[in-house]
Amino acid sequence: MIGEIAQQLLHLLARWDRRLRLQQSFVWVPRGLIAGVGLGIGLAVAARLWPILLQRQVIVGALIAAALGLGLVLGWIWLSRRDALALARRFDGLFGLKERVSTSLELAAGRIRSPNEEITRRLLDDTLTRAKTIRPGAYLPLRLVGRDWLLLVGMAVLLVLLIVTENPQSTALAQQQHIQNVIQQQVDQLENLREQIASEPGMDEATREQLLEELDRALEELSQEDISQEEAVATMSELSDRFAEMAQAESEAQAEQQQAMQAAAERLQQELGQSTQETPQTQSLSQVLQQLAEQMQGMGQTQQQNMAEALQDAMQIVSSGTPELSESLREAAQSLQEGNLDAAREALEEAMAQATEAQQMAQAYQPSEQDTTGSETPNTGQSSGQIASQAAEQAEESARAVAEAGSESSQSGQATGQTQMGNSAVPIPPAGEEQAGMAGQGSEASESDLAQPGGTGAEQSDFETGRAGDAPGENSGGGAGAGDGSGGETEGGFAATGEQIDQSNSPDGGGLTQANLNAAPETIGGEGGPDMQLDASRDSEGRVVQEGVLSESPAGRSIVDYSQVYSNYANAANQALERDYIPLSLRDVVRNYFSSLEP
Repeated sequence: MIGEIAQQLLHLLARWDRRLRLQQSFVWVPRGLIAGVGLGIGLAVAARLWPILLQRQVIVGALIAAALGLGLVLGWIWLSRRDALALARRFDGLFGLKERVSTSLELAAGRIRSPNEEITRRLLDDTLTRAKTIRPGAYLPLRLVGRDWLLLVGMAVLLVLLIVTENPQSTALAQQQHIQNVIQQQVDQLENLREQIASEPGMDEATREQLLEELDRALEELSQEDISQEEAVATMSELSDRFAEMAQAESEAQAEQQQAMQAAAERLQQELGQSTQETPQTQSLSQVLQQLAEQMQGMGQTQQQNMAEALQDAMQIVSSGTPELSESLREAAQSLQEGNLDAAREALEEAMAQATEAQQMAQAYQPSEQDTTGSETPNTGQSSGQIASQAAEQAEESARAVAEAGSESSQSGQATGQTQMGNSAVPIPPAGEEQAGMAGQGSEASESDLAQPGGTGAEQSDFETGRAGDAPGENSGGGAGAGDGSGGETEGGFAATGEQIDQSNSPDGGGLTQANLNAAPETIGGEGGPDMQLDASRDSEGRVVQEGVLSESPAGRSIVDYSQVYSNYANAANQALERDYIPLSLRDVVRNYFSSLEP
């Protein structure tokens, strides 16, 4: 009986607890969303200060943050376990039950000893009767906190504005994303190259292992998530250099092998009585071996012994490059010395096949060095040198593609800046003033007016826009168009129309003169500029024999912020140092170099 009453009280506590959790949800759900939206606002602001996130990434991050805040709040409210006795004490105070529920539960659990079971039963009945009369909705109303929801709406509007308005970092972000995409594309191509090298049937195993080792090292470095463009270019360039070195070594080995086989062929030709002087064209080793096999039957004992010695000499010549061919020649020489012509012929036939194969491989390698076909992957049946050469080409192409990634946007930005600078030209002076400035009759020509020797900035503007002069004969300098609107390009002192052009067109009217390389310029801008004196020792003929210190340069103006340029390259160098790409012996050199340039 007491147990049944206790179970009914626990069911009532569970119902009250659900109502309490629902009330807490109405209060804490907007607060959890506020926390998540606030985190999304932080991401959006950070994306505007630094090029770290794209617009869609900000949206996804904000949604994840809001869902995370909502999930944490609901999980804390609905999944947390609550003690029944603690809930009973809380509801006793909230509903005014004067500790009836908590006391009844302790009596039922035996924590409080009752002197009489009848008293305990009556107490539990009274508690259950009072508890059933409680309406939890009256004590736990579901209310929305207006200020929390207003704050949530305001923060959501701010987040939407931060997302939909233009991000000043969007250009840099797009460029970075493009660079990463290009890097990933090149990584995929290198992985395909690795698979093809691993399955190439005719490769030397040592070369295959070396190529795969270099590719694995490069792919490991390129697979880093935060690899920079400079590091990727350096990795691929280094990979290309390694492959090129392997291809060069293979080329030299092939050349040495060809020379050795040719020398062996000449040695055998001499013994056969066919010297290179007597033969119009030097025969290959396989051809000489074939002739030897055909003539061997008719040789005498002495000729056979001499030919055996010649085969031994040829064996020594080709031993370093083609050991299998060397072994076949040794067997042929030994059989010939023993007089076993059948065994000697069989060994010669085997040597012919090996010599033919070696010659074909050497000849097949030559076009890959001299004629690049643009193939990105090695083809079946190629030599190790060909594969290394084409792998070097592909690595170089990958490095070039990564280096050029994002350059279009930067070049367009530079072109825009140059266009803006070019549009800020000085006003075009009247024709009379222009001619007076060219003749040097007292009027000073500004530096911006002199766009090129022999013509003013106004003339250059007329030439670029195709505007004709005011009258025929005007602006006869080499940089301007003729009066009839024809082009002003000259060749050999003649205009495009064939008309002789006056060569007395310098600003001082002196015409063509011999250039004086030691004099300060006197014809550009009117008067001569300051001399640049070189403090150096000279010989009797005036030639500099020891470097000195230049005198102070004229005052100038830099259009690039030095601190900005320094920070960009210093950051790239620091990243390379942190990634262990720079050798240990050179790290101090790089660090000291950029420290000396620090503004």
